Amino acid sequence: MDFKIEHTWNGFPARYKPVFVRLSPGDNRVLMEVSAPFFNDPPAPLGEPEKPFNELWDYKVVEFFLNDITEQYLEVEIC
Repeated sequence: MDFKIEHTWNGFPARYKPVFVRLSPGDNRVLMEVSAPFFNDPPAPLGEPEKPFNELWDYKVVEFFLNDITEQYLEVEIC
Protein backbone atom coordinates (compact mmCIF):
# COMPACT_ATOMS: atom_id res chain seq x y z
CA MET A 1 0.00 0.00 0.00
CA ASP A 2 1.29 3.42 -0.92
CA PHE A 3 0.34 6.68 0.77
CA LYS A 4 1.14 10.25 -0.21
CA ILE A 5 0.92 12.91 2.52
CA GLU A 6 0.41 16.40 1.12
CA HIS A 7 -1.19 18.20 4.10
CA THR A 8 -0.06 19.21 7.56
CA TRP A 9 -1.67 17.81 10.70
CA ASN A 10 -4.23 20.64 10.70
CA GLY A 11 -5.33 20.15 7.10
CA PHE A 12 -3.33 22.88 5.39
CA PRO A 13 -1.43 22.08 2.18
CA ALA A 14 2.21 21.30 2.94
CA ARG A 15 4.76 23.89 1.78
CA TYR A 16 7.31 21.20 0.93
CA LYS A 17 7.59 18.06 -1.16
CA PRO A 18 5.03 15.36 -0.32
CA VAL A 19 5.86 12.55 2.08
CA PHE A 20 5.58 9.03 0.69
CA VAL A 21 4.87 6.02 2.91
CA ARG A 22 4.85 2.44 1.65
CA LEU A 23 3.58 -0.50 3.69
CA SER A 24 4.63 -3.97 2.53
CA PRO A 25 3.76 -7.37 4.02
CA GLY A 26 6.52 -9.53 5.43
CA ASP A 27 6.83 -12.72 7.46
CA ASN A 28 4.54 -11.91 10.43
CA ARG A 29 5.36 -8.19 10.13
CA VAL A 30 4.77 -5.04 8.16
CA LEU A 31 7.62 -3.11 6.56
CA MET A 32 7.19 0.68 6.55
CA GLU A 33 9.31 2.72 4.13
CA VAL A 34 9.26 6.53 4.31
CA SER A 35 10.58 9.11 1.88
CA ALA A 36 10.33 12.65 3.24
CA PRO A 37 12.14 15.99 3.30
CA PHE A 38 14.70 16.36 6.09
CA PHE A 39 14.47 19.70 7.89
CA ASN A 40 16.82 19.31 10.88
CA ASP A 41 15.23 22.45 12.37
CA PRO A 42 15.51 22.12 15.28
CA PRO A 43 18.22 19.43 15.15
CA ALA A 44 17.02 15.90 15.90
CA PRO A 45 16.69 15.01 19.61
CA LEU A 46 19.49 13.27 21.45
CA GLY A 47 17.58 10.06 21.94
CA GLU A 48 18.61 6.51 21.16
CA PRO A 49 17.58 5.57 17.58
CA GLU A 50 14.64 3.16 17.30
CA LYS A 51 13.64 3.76 20.94
CA PRO A 52 10.65 5.71 22.33
CA PHE A 53 11.25 9.43 22.81
CA ASN A 54 8.96 11.88 24.59
CA GLU A 55 8.03 15.32 23.24
CA LEU A 56 8.57 14.61 19.55
CA TRP A 57 5.81 17.16 18.91
CA ASP A 58 8.53 19.81 19.20
CA TYR A 59 10.07 18.52 15.95
CA LYS A 60 9.03 18.08 12.35
CA VAL A 61 8.11 14.41 12.13
CA VAL A 62 6.31 12.00 9.86
CA GLU A 63 3.35 10.61 11.80
CA PHE A 64 1.45 7.56 10.66
CA PHE A 65 -1.45 5.88 12.46
CA LEU A 66 -2.53 2.29 11.87
CA ASN A 67 -5.77 1.08 13.41
CA ASP A 68 -8.02 -1.96 13.32
CA ILE A 69 -11.58 -2.87 14.23
CA THR A 70 -10.73 -3.08 17.96
CA GLU A 71 -10.18 0.72 18.01
CA GLN A 72 -6.60 0.14 19.14
CA TYR A 73 -3.95 1.83 17.06
CA LEU A 74 -0.24 2.01 16.47
CA GLU A 75 1.29 5.48 16.16
CA VAL A 76 4.61 5.71 14.33
CA GLU A 77 6.61 8.96 14.42
CA ILE A 78 9.81 9.35 12.47
CA CYS A 79 12.04 12.30 13.22
